[in-house]
Parts: sequence; structure tokens; C-alpha cells
Amino acid sequence: MKPIRLPSRERGVALVLVLSVMSVLLLAGIIGVGVFMGGLRITAQDVAAKRALFCSEAGLAAGRAYFGLNYTTWDTYLRCNITRDCAGYPIVGYADPVNQRFQYTMDIIDNIDEPTPDPTHDNDLTVIVESRCTEPGLPPQPLQQIVSLRPSAGGSPYKQAGGWNGTNNQP
Repeated sequence: MKPIRLPSRERGVALVLVLSVMSVLLLAGIIGVGVFMGGLRITAQDVAAKRALFCSEAGLAAGRAYFGLNYTTWDTYLRCNITRDCAGYPIVGYADPVNQRFQYTMDIIDNIDEPTPDPTHDNDLTVIVESRCTEPGLPPQPLQQIVSLRPSAGGSPYKQAGGWNGTNNQP
């Protein structure tokens, strides 16, 4: 018996079909890997942002304590903000001091407490503590908080917060 031969125009159809299917599968694989890698990149950025936030929060807590205890030197630190030539300022610390990881800096900024602003002098025992994560590989993530050493006005938290202006419920 003689083997059956396909007409010449039908030869190679199986090869073209297999190559087409392989190309589609390869393209789908490339797209899938790209989506997966994009998700990993976003996750890594999110983790870095959260680490930077925790780093800055640790600096803010340390800054509140440090500058609260050293309020007599606030004017010196405020002048350092202008001259930028003070050794050891801004103050550097670590959120993980044992392993010296997650470095932050902390400094103070004068609030606007006088008619003619003077950023080198504090008049009202109130400053803004700023903390910034300076760990390599992490975003800076600056945080600020107002720190005031003034006693509460008459013991009322509303007066202390400046809320005794008639726009809120008075106790």
C-alpha cells in the first residue's frame, strides 16, 4: 500500500499552528510576569513608606522629649536653623538604636508668635518639632508636631487648644 501524501498547500499547517499557540502562550507569560513584578514593586514601595513613617514617628517622639527637657536652649537651636553651622544640629537618632538602623533627624521651628516674625527667638514656649527619616533607601517622610510648655489656661483643654472662641461648646 502506498502512503497518503497531503497536497503541497496543506504541508506545514501543523507547524504554523503550534508556533502560533506557543507565541500566544509566551505573550501571556510575559504579560503575567510584568503584572506580578509591578505588584511586587508597589508592595516594596509601600513597605518602604511605612518604615519611613515609623522612623519619623520615632524621631518625633524623641524630639518631643528632648526639646521639652531642653527648652532653655530653644533660641540657640532656632538660630542654628538660620546659620546652618551648628555642630550636632539637627539632632540625629535611630529608631532601632541597638542595631543603629532607621536613622532620623529632629529639629525645631519657631511658630509665628510675634507681630514681626523672628524665626530665631521663641516668645511663647511653643515650637514645632520636625522629624525626618534619613535612612538610605527610605523616603524622607517629614513629620511635624506643635510642642507647647505653657500650662493649660485655667485648666481647660478647650482654652489650651485655642478653642475658647465661642465657636465650640464651652464647658
